[in-house]
Amino acid sequence: MKTRKFILALIVLTALSVANSTVVLAVPPSVIEPPEAVQPYWDNTSFVNVTLSFTGTTANVGAVVRGFSGTSRITATAILSRRNASGTFSTIQTWRNLSADGTMLTFSDTHAVTRGYTYRLTINANVTRNGSTEAVSNWIDRALQ
Repeated sequence: MKTRKFILALIVLTALSVANSTVVLAVPPSVIEPPEAVQPYWDNTSFVNVTLSFTGTTANVGAVVRGFSGTSRITATAILSRRNASGTFSTIQTWRNLSADGTMLTFSDTHAVTRGYTYRLTINANVTRNGSTEAVSNWIDRALQ
């Protein structure tokens, strides 16, 4: 009789253990962890990367636009804006006529800024590949405390 109770208890513990393991394993990773950021799909463009950092009250701005193989020209405009109290952004500096022949455009510069605001750097580019031009854009916001 003791042997039967022991075997029954062992079966119940095993079943509970398997049931718990099954439940944990049945939860897909996307439920546990947030999904990766959504990446845009472009026909001509591999990526558009924008960087904004601060050294004291100097904004360090930069961007890289890379086209797929066959890209012949990239032109761009970079815009540094400051968020107003109303939540809208006002342009404080524009870099126009940025261009590169080939598959990659790189840009970097600095601009004086004021503490206590959030700044946005936007890059608007046109990537020409195999005779087709595609407009792409990206931006980044950073606060300077």
